[in-house]
Amino acid sequence: MTIGLPQHLARQTLSGAIATGSGAAAFVSLGAAGLIAIVLAAAGDVSALIALLVVIVMAILLTLLVRTRTVVAASVYLVAGSVGVFIFTLEVLGAPGGYSDTSNLLVGLPHIALLLGGGTAAGAGAGLAWVGAGFGGGLIAAICAAELTDTAVLPNTPVLLALGLIVIVLVFDGFTRGNAHQSDHALQRARREARELDIRRDYELRATARLHDTALSHLLAIASSPLGPLDAAQRSAVARDVAFLVERDWFRPTGDSAPAPTQRAVLADTVARSATRGVHVTISGDASALGDLEAEAAAAIVDAVDQSLANVARHAGVDAAEIVVAEIGGRLTVAVVDAGRGFDTTTVAHDRLGLRASVIGLVSAVGGDVRIWSTPGAGTTILLSVPLGVRATGEEAP
Repeated sequence: MTIGLPQHLARQTLSGAIATGSGAAAFVSLGAAGLIAIVLAAAGDVSALIALLVVIVMAILLTLLVRTRTVVAASVYLVAGSVGVFIFTLEVLGAPGGYSDTSNLLVGLPHIALLLGGGTAAGAGAGLAWVGAGFGGGLIAAICAAELTDTAVLPNTPVLLALGLIVIVLVFDGFTRGNAHQSDHALQRARREARELDIRRDYELRATARLHDTALSHLLAIASSPLGPLDAAQRSAVARDVAFLVERDWFRPTGDSAPAPTQRAVLADTVARSATRGVHVTISGDASALGDLEAEAAAAIVDAVDQSLANVARHAGVDAAEIVVAEIGGRLTVAVVDAGRGFDTTTVAHDRLGLRASVIGLVSAVGGDVRIWSTPGAGTTILLSVPLGVRATGEEAP
């Protein structure tokens, strides 16, 4: 029973509703007992005034219990209420022309208020314990009063009905709490599994990008090189990437452990590496704007720029490219522009890892987006955009 609320809120709401309902019903019972006592006192029954005083004291203690809902308040109400039930029952049964047994409603009203006080406890188990104690205390008090007045002890139907009702409510509440607890565990497990799946997909994406950017790129470069030893720049690049791949944290983005402001230096290394591929790069705008990004977001942008420049060297057929960095509308935008042969973006195969994994995948993983404009014979522009201050999860920092 969740009444349309989240589980933790539903439990609190239901517990509060049961406590409020039990307290209200107890007040109604005491009010009815007090009203009857006033009527009897007005008719000349002096003992009814003592019963009225008992009702007033119990009402005060019940108010304290409802407001505080503490063990101390419940204990005081239980003990004082049991004494009150005894005095009330003694006065009612001992009055001239009084009742001949304990089964009447008037005797049962303060007893009902006593046991309903247990319903204000926090939790179904505690509530059942306090209800049982209230019922037992009131029953003992009523029996003692009946013995002193030589009155027959008979089951009080209103008291038993009230006891059965509150027990059913508390048991059902405890049952639904248990089911809700199991549901919460299942929900937490599902969330954890979903998070693990997201992490696994992220690692797979990065692994694919790393494989494409290092091993596959070098194999393609070696295959297209003339016979003979590799040149020094190519050997250095292969050695650097091999050393990178054998590290334990090879799946982390390049420069991920560095503070975001130092990403300018990483971008400069990317430009230098592009020169070894035969593409000279100029940077326009304020490259220091990379420092406004979280470290992983900045690293993803730099890695995507590096792969974009690698594509220029491999496919564009030109020896120059430009990087434009700007902050626009709360976003960092980096454009990689070349005037090469271009391509038809609608014909790019889905399995082209250079664009899908090493550019679009990396930027999307940090909450950014990628747009590509290219026309055969008219060059290519790749626009990378990331919100300023994004975290590694793609959420904006507060």
